[in-house]
Amino acid sequence: MLKDDKGEVIEEIYADANAKFTFSLPCNKNYTLKATKEYYQPDTVSFETTSDKTVDLKLDFDLKVISDFTYNERGELVIKIRPIYFDYNKSNIRKDAAIELDKIVKIMKKYEKLVIRSSSHTDARGNEAYNEALSDRRAKSSVAYIINKGISNYRISGKGFGETRLVNNCVDNNSHTNTVKCSEEQHQANRRTEFVIIKM
Repeated sequence: MLKDDKGEVIEEIYADANAKFTFSLPCNKNYTLKATKEYYQPDTVSFETTSDKTVDLKLDFDLKVISDFTYNERGELVIKIRPIYFDYNKSNIRKDAAIELDKIVKIMKKYEKLVIRSSSHTDARGNEAYNEALSDRRAKSSVAYIINKGISNYRISGKGFGETRLVNNCVDNNSHTNTVKCSEEQHQANRRTEFVIIKM
């Protein structure tokens, strides 16, 4: 949205896929441009036209995601909730996890076009293949809970990543030749489920 120095709206335009847009404006005037995008906080930048016929401006908008979302350590956009943890060798939904899953349901109902993936993980203890299967059960358990709360099944999928995406150095291979001694809290940090945004 483009405004003049009096705050009057002059024009609204959609940027292209490369965030480029064009305005025809009088010379030597002050303007304010407000950028908005769904799921992001708006940002405003001021600029002044010159006497040149054509001016290329590189405007730096800082569009931060709204408070319902954040980025994980891999740069994926995820729904912002407290961590969902599982008991050792279990895939059932704990009471503390149900509270967070209810928040997911609320956000899914708030943003009706949102499509997400339940990404579940294990700690490194146990066999690698078993951990992958366990994490897949955890992902499906979370998905089933959310669908049972009224979210269409085409809007959520689940995938288990086993022990391939640890958040700390608590490694332990199948032969236990590289085991790192960790506390139960450190292991639990790896037994988690995230909800990654697939489509907005």
